[in-house]
Amino acid sequence: MSKKRHTAEQIIGKLREAEVLLSQGQSVSETCKKIEISEQTYIHWRKEYGGLRLDQANSPRELKKNTAYEWSATRSLTFVSDFLVSKCKERVEHHFPNRSARILDIGCGSGHLASILSGMGHEVIGVDVSLVRINLARDTNPGIQFECISVYDDDINKLGESSFDCIVSFEVIEHLFDPGGLLSRSFILLKPKGCLILSTPYHGYLKNLAISAFNKWDRHFSPYWIGGHIKFFSKKTLRQMTESAGFKNIQIQRAGGYPGVWKSMVMTGRK
Repeated sequence: MSKKRHTAEQIIGKLREAEVLLSQGQSVSETCKKIEISEQTYIHWRKEYGGLRLDQANSPRELKKNTAYEWSATRSLTFVSDFLVSKCKERVEHHFPNRSARILDIGCGSGHLASILSGMGHEVIGVDVSLVRINLARDTNPGIQFECISVYDDDINKLGESSFDCIVSFEVIEHLFDPGGLLSRSFILLKPKGCLILSTPYHGYLKNLAISAFNKWDRHFSPYWIGGHIKFFSKKTLRQMTESAGFKNIQIQRAGGYPGVWKSMVMTGRK
């Protein structure tokens, strides 16, 4: 396939075309052939341009700001930031140092984190509400089981009550209307003494004050982000909600950013 330089407008146009084809059940390979780009180029474009409007894509400054987490606005392709991947691996290795675990990844997106955990020798199942994302995950990670299931659906129980050693869910709970539903479902699906490891953006007094002082709330609560954050947690509220779902031995670590204005929290709880 010959190389061709594309403008930002052409890239976003092709990504929109790809989104339609994927939603119609086309595979990533078939989609890339139809829009005449390689799969590697598609993945790269989704990471760089997926969540931007055209005016933002033409601005290097906005591109840098809006791809900090490498998430698209529609989360069609989900990449977990490196600092969160590192924390997840650290927690999983701590709890399962000498054996393989059966792990469920809730809100797995394109299968990025599931692929990493599988590469560590664990049996991983990924679930996501979007069929587009699940099809992409299946195409890019053929050795892993992915299912299109909502955490709110009873179908998730078909994966096996009390059958998982560990459940991970990274940067998902803040997008849910009922975040307690994720926690209660996780409790049901975990084996006795199984562990839940999840992350969510950190919100505390100093961070909220800093956002106000620098007038960043419009960007932080951007109405342009389809499916964006609708729940905001402090350490206190995250701990309270997790304890209400039945979890014990809850530990919360801050991740990324600077003291007082951390980017995220990584929480671990035991059934």
